[in-house]
Amino acid sequence: YQDAVMAVTLDRLGFGNLVPGASGTPLEGVSIDGLTLMMVPTGKSLAPGDASIPERIASNIKQVLDDLAKSQPERAETQFDAGVTMLAELDIKGSNGVETLMASAGVGETVLPMIGKMGPQMFNMKADPKLRMKGLSLSMALPKIAVPGLPSSFKLTKPVFNISEVVPPEIGDLDPDKIPANGPYTTIGLDLAMQALGRTHQFDALMLLGTDAAGKQVVDMLGRAADAKGFFSFAGLTAKTLDLAATYTEQSWDFRLKGEAQLNGASAAYDVEVRSEDGVVDYIATLDGGERGITAADIAGGAKLAGLDQLKLEAITVTKDDLVADLNFAGVGGEIAAFHPEGYQDAVMAVTLDRLGFGNL
Repeated sequence: YQDAVMAVTLDRLGFGNLVPGASGTPLEGVSIDGLTLMMVPTGKSLAPGDASIPERIASNIKQVLDDLAKSQPERAETQFDAGVTMLAELDIKGSNGVETLMASAGVGETVLPMIGKMGPQMFNMKADPKLRMKGLSLSMALPKIAVPGLPSSFKLTKPVFNISEVVPPEIGDLDPDKIPANGPYTTIGLDLAMQALGRTHQFDALMLLGTDAAGKQVVDMLGRAADAKGFFSFAGLTAKTLDLAATYTEQSWDFRLKGEAQLNGASAAYDVEVRSEDGVVDYIATLDGGERGITAADIAGGAKLAGLDQLKLEAITVTKDDLVADLNFAGVGGEIAAFHPEGYQDAVMAVTLDRLGFGNL
């Protein structure tokens, strides 16, 4: 080595003292123990057991890597690549945000080993905080998680706790209202497989700390299915996108889905309540046709009957092969049900109305 490898170890300090921008975020209150920063010259890498590493720093490195290896064995032999590598134990006790994130995943540990990269400007106290944070990317593979109230049709694997200065790519093009405007972003990434109607839908899911419309702290579970095909069994209704939209608040999850769909050519947005009872999972979808709305003609598909396109439907719900909605006919409220007997491509429709005059009918 022509240029020196530099290593810094520090006593316990607040995460916000090391990473600018952490104050006022879910990371506020997190403490860092056993911090080691390894700065390796360009074009070089260093093994964690290299004999040249001073004893105290080597001891800190071994402690963190051994703890990381409990859930990810290959971490024990991690190489330090060029740039600034951070190793530390994060103490999340007293951090309302990260403690809430871990509780939402059913993780009870309060000391979490982390490793990752820091930006080249992190020591520049005169630099803009966003510039100092640039390049931040820390992670830890979590042990098996136990999300409370998880429907039996959901299976979660490969959970990884992440702290990053950029919006995670899994959710970059999803609901912007759920994503904080600025980093650092504190997340748990995982693979989610959801069974519905005999199909498996795969998601790159992310549990993300955020706030609701009232400013109250929540955890959102976001992600988009790789393929939405086959989510609906009601003939003529096809999901174009299928997104996770679950929320954790008041120590409880509300599992939901949402997306865009086509109903016999009419565009609709949908929201799904995932209802789980006695081990049986039902997906109750509510359709919204936007400004155009949804009419009885949209449900009928190929069936032709004059006036169906004038019957606007409200509160449209779909459960498996059945659709039920409210309607108004001649000033009288009622309900329409649509279903498909075996072998029927177009729906059978049945309408029931409240009391009305024969002349109105």
